[in-house]
Amino acid sequence: MRVLVFGQPKSGTTALMRSVSEAIGDATEVLEPDNLNEVDLRPDPLVVKKLFGPHDRDESAAYPAFDARLFIVRDPRDRFISSLLYDAHGRRDSVSEADLAPFLELLQAKEANPSSVSVVALHHAYWKVTGIDLLSNTLRSTQRLRTFWRNKGNEWTLVRYEDFVSGNNRDIATLVGAVELAQPQITGDLARVARTRDKGDWRHWFTSQDVPVFEPFAAGFLDDFGYDDSWELSTEPTIDPATASGYVRQLIAGE
Repeated sequence: MRVLVFGQPKSGTTALMRSVSEAIGDATEVLEPDNLNEVDLRPDPLVVKKLFGPHDRDESAAYPAFDARLFIVRDPRDRFISSLLYDAHGRRDSVSEADLAPFLELLQAKEANPSSVSVVALHHAYWKVTGIDLLSNTLRSTQRLRTFWRNKGNEWTLVRYEDFVSGNNRDIATLVGAVELAQPQITGDLARVARTRDKGDWRHWFTSQDVPVFEPFAAGFLDDFGYDDSWELSTEPTIDPATASGYVRQLIAGE
């Protein structure tokens, strides 16, 4: 059994890869290869995790080599928040905790009173410190993903992150020849990618100022992948500092 897991960063690719690997047993894991056409396909079982990005090559010739191809997607509102909090991990060589102080202070203000600080304001604070416009990047990657799905979707089995973390995985288990798919144990260096393993958290993070900014690009995605397009926000929002400012500080410290 050879399984290919494909999806955007912060969409649950690592958790799905590890869950499938544990379910089929003793699988060789290949993380984020540059080119699927160059992956060694001799191991069996094999689970390959590939991140969706700005592709410069067509790798579809490699698809038939995999017995199961799982395309995982996540609500872009939740994915944006996860990306905003995780991005600092890749900037540790150029950005320190002191550099991120304005962003972290604003993040802590949001933890204390979630409705007082918009996600857009957090994004701008992070952009000012790092020079990284995550919102524009997210918009472009979301459009690319939708285009990819329209052109290649019939070659994949769709997995919604929200179904996966809820345990609605019987069909996936059957596809990969397993009895069941449990939530995986993510340890070691990969443990950093796990934050809440939850769904719908955006309702606690978004404010009324965020909705008109995110709705135009998220609406099409929600429709394409069968999501509820409700934009109702939590009336009593709460944010756990351990999964927000505390999580960012751990990433910067390399923990």
